[in-house]
Amino acid sequence: MGECDRGVTATIPQLIATLEAMGSDVTYHREDDGAACPCRSPEGFRDPVWHRAHPLEPVCNEQGFLTVAVEFTVKASIQPAVTRSFSRPDQRTDVLLADIQKNDKIGVFPVEWNGKTLNFLDWSEAGEDYILYDDHRYMVVAADKVPDIDGDPNHHWEVGLRLVRDRSL
Repeated sequence: MGECDRGVTATIPQLIATLEAMGSDVTYHREDDGAACPCRSPEGFRDPVWHRAHPLEPVCNEQGFLTVAVEFTVKASIQPAVTRSFSRPDQRTDVLLADIQKNDKIGVFPVEWNGKTLNFLDWSEAGEDYILYDDHRYMVVAADKVPDIDGDPNHHWEVGLRLVRDRSL
């Protein structure tokens, strides 16, 4: 039985084609934990004194790990969570962004793009992980992986994005 006969992933190519034609270029940036930094104490705390004593060593993240950046461009559909013509968010938006703010966005991202897997679970709230869209950084405040109509769990992500105000490009 062929892929289209089963219908299991039939909508994924349609989603990709739609995003390629009408989606926005978005930078997906994720800092994956790598090795523990030498500054970490046995209790797991980061020691900034060690970094001052070793200024040529790489700087770790807030958790005391030397991170590995994963960054690539992906096509996604990004829309304002609230618009002038539609001032009351729908139920889906309420789930993703319970406390909706003026510059919040809703994003639809594929689960895979050009062989790279997007993962919005356990997103950093410290600013290490971000989405770059329209020259602004956004953090992910909520994400839901949505299956296709045939039950394939890897169809797309619906993501609540919040503007990061205290970080510059």
